[in-house]
Amino acid sequence: MIVRRIRDEDGPTYVLLPGYMFDTWSLDKLASKLSNSSVIIVEHTTNNTAVCLSLWAEELNHLLSTLGVEKYYLIGYSMGGWLAQYYAQAYPDNIEGLILCGTCWANDFSKFSATNWIDFLDYLYSLERHTFVKVSLWNSLSCVSKNDQAYLSEVQSLINSNFPRYQDCLYQIKLMTLLVNRGLKSSFVEKTLVLYSHHDRVIPAPLSRNLVKHYSVVDTYSLDGGHLFVHEHAAECSRIIERWVGAV
Repeated sequence: MIVRRIRDEDGPTYVLLPGYMFDTWSLDKLASKLSNSSVIIVEHTTNNTAVCLSLWAEELNHLLSTLGVEKYYLIGYSMGGWLAQYYAQAYPDNIEGLILCGTCWANDFSKFSATNWIDFLDYLYSLERHTFVKVSLWNSLSCVSKNDQAYLSEVQSLINSNFPRYQDCLYQIKLMTLLVNRGLKSSFVEKTLVLYSHHDRVIPAPLSRNLVKHYSVVDTYSLDGGHLFVHEHAAECSRIIERWVGAV
């Protein structure tokens, strides 16, 4: 795991947990637009790290503590949203608020199968790189973005520049498997914001909306875009987050 400080300014502190495979580049644009704040982003890397949720949470808490970060808003995108919910259970006193983007309650994601995901991962890595990029983006982008050649070139370039390592992806799948099998418990976090897209083909909107069943105080907002709406519409996401943080 690598914890990287993007910016250190007065104001709220945000800790960003990216999703499966695309990792930090998918949230860099959002991070850059969260003004007047301290922003930290977490990279899901591994060097044969033991696949253990409690150790993962302990390591993240330790790394944040070494940066002098004690209270923060935790932003989890996609699989990072599952991890954010687990971390909020483990360290609720550290969390000012939980912001969940394009994600759901792990146990609600019934179509998750570790075997199928690993098989698909092996298939992706058998492809030539340009085909790998095209296939991995297909379900994540909206039709508008897929038809916008300038934007499509931008995200393809980002993936190529930050090409995912197989072992990191496998580690993330194993973490997801633990989260699905373990069963999350409702968190003590009292302030939760859920952002989702009606056109998300990875985490369908109804699953995101179901998060209201698990938290006592939840605000929800829907946006345009596909599963990568946090990148496609980063400016709008940041405005919603900043208004919500200011209100709470």
